[in-house]
Amino acid sequence: HLEALHEKVKGEKASIVLSVQRSYYRVLRIQKGSLSFTQTLVEEKELKVRKAEILLQAQIGSKFDLSVAQSELTKARLELTQATHQENHVLARLQRVVSQPAPKGGYLLQSPSISPVPPLSKEELQQNAREQRPEIRSSIAQIRAYESWLEKARSEKKPGLMAAFSSGFARFSEITLGKLLFGGLGLKLPIFNGGDLKAQIQEAVHTLNAAHSDKDVLLQEIYLQVETAWIQIQKTLNAIKTHEELYRHAVDQFRLVEILKATELSDAVELSVRATNVARTKMELAQQLYDYAAARAELDYAAGLTIGEFVDNK
Repeated sequence: HLEALHEKVKGEKASIVLSVQRSYYRVLRIQKGSLSFTQTLVEEKELKVRKAEILLQAQIGSKFDLSVAQSELTKARLELTQATHQENHVLARLQRVVSQPAPKGGYLLQSPSISPVPPLSKEELQQNAREQRPEIRSSIAQIRAYESWLEKARSEKKPGLMAAFSSGFARFSEITLGKLLFGGLGLKLPIFNGGDLKAQIQEAVHTLNAAHSDKDVLLQEIYLQVETAWIQIQKTLNAIKTHEELYRHAVDQFRLVEILKATELSDAVELSVRATNVARTKMELAQQLYDYAAARAELDYAAGLTIGEFVDNK
């Protein structure tokens, strides 16, 4: 009983931590990614509008140039508004997860150092999940208890023993996959409430076999969780490689235009475009890194790799 309850507590703690991690990386993805970029973009477009206004007043620029600059500023402000709304949404989710009011001045999250590395193989991770996921360990502990009770019933075959298990407990047949965690979730000792002892033992055997089947179904579900998370992390790793190349190309193009501008073979407008492209590709790379961190948290949880952190200190 205590073993199954202990596994339940470990599983609940791991689930809470995963929920916090999900919200944490979603907030960072917005704050350090699209929100930061669009704030810079708006400032840049505002400068372009002021420059176009000055040139128009000096009769050097044109109304068309000013109109283009104002249009770009409007688009940038729209992107900033959308990013702000997204930030408010993910911050609200984070606040619900941590179950406490936001600190004064809002959440100022620090960005962790993220170093993408390939995960272990699916087979290794699934094996670890089989050994470490608390749902499986709880199910195994409960099955051991059933087997112990059944062994006692077979060895003693005394109605008095059966009666000890008959007071107000739920039937095995009421057990569902969602109630496999012991403790507060409906898993009780079996009923032995009279009748033929042999038939009662047969019923207990049938129920024990059903518990084994339920555990196998749960295990397959966990295997699927691991495989899904493993595929997702492979996608994020591939996306990071692609966005690293895009960022390098953007930086190279910006430097080339800088050189051309110094030799008057390019102009400030082209340089501004290239600078914006550098900022955008850098933002997109940052978002992919946060996606990787979130995917890694999902995979670690699915494979039971984080469970060891939640063992109570003795």
